[in-house]
Amino acid sequence: MHMQLIEKPEWLYTEDSFAIYRHCMYKPTFEAYKNKIADYLNDPNTRIFECLAEDRISGMIVLTGKETAELRGIAVSADFQKRGIGTFMIGEAAKKMNISQITAETDDDAVGFYKKAGFAITKEIKKYGDEEVVRYRCLLAL
Repeated sequence: MHMQLIEKPEWLYTEDSFAIYRHCMYKPTFEAYKNKIADYLNDPNTRIFECLAEDRISGMIVLTGKETAELRGIAVSADFQKRGIGTFMIGEAAKKMNISQITAETDDDAVGFYKKAGFAITKEIKKYGDEEVVRYRCLLAL
């Protein structure tokens, strides 16, 4: 496996990249995804990395910050899941960015991944309009 900054930003605007990253979004649409990617690319503190396995892009990770970073999204292609690629990407991104901690926010579907990757987890209840939703604050000290 190998991880690097996205070399061809135009790839980020394809259906292939959307197919990988869409699981990081609430009610994903291709249009909303493209807008999110544009925001990431215009933010000088945000880095988008791709993970390559078997000569294919197998995952993406987006981090914002300098000494500490917020994990904005992490996704692994369905063909490559359950192989440790997500944990690998977190470790490699931390090294490449030289950061001391990573924070993230997630839901019930992904909290197990963060626990397995070594994050400390704090459960929170957030209000979105009239709805209360369980969210998890995740912290990884490096």
